[in-house]
Amino acid sequence: MASTCYLEITAIQRPFSVQIDAGESREVFSVNFSGESDGEVSEWEEDLVRLCVSAGVPLALNTNTLIGRRKPWPTGAGPFARFIDTGGVAPNETHNGDIRERLSAQVVVIGRDFDATRSRALAIWRALDGVRNTTVASP
Repeated sequence: MASTCYLEITAIQRPFSVQIDAGESREVFSVNFSGESDGEVSEWEEDLVRLCVSAGVPLALNTNTLIGRRKPWPTGAGPFARFIDTGGVAPNETHNGDIRERLSAQVVVIGRDFDATRSRALAIWRALDGVRNTTVASP
């Protein structure tokens, strides 16, 4: 089992409404995060989902939660969440040669009911903002 230690995950801003989904007339919220790890990261988006789930946010991969941009949004009322790696910035190297990756991600939440969609976006924001010195194990 692999694990990653996140030194810090910080929200760039509070979730905000960005548009209405033209196809199904659903509300779309977005929030962006930055992070720094103590080592290499291979499952950034999945780790963010794991952190949310451990904080009690009801996310399930490939059911109401997607990774990346490739898969189409599920049909229906939602809310549905999508976690997207947005590249981050160049890694830092410590004085002893350790690499600290500096990551970034966008989380998009979409749903027909404004209150439920906003509530899910806020729950994700609250679960991830301020994470410090936390190790996430991948299955």
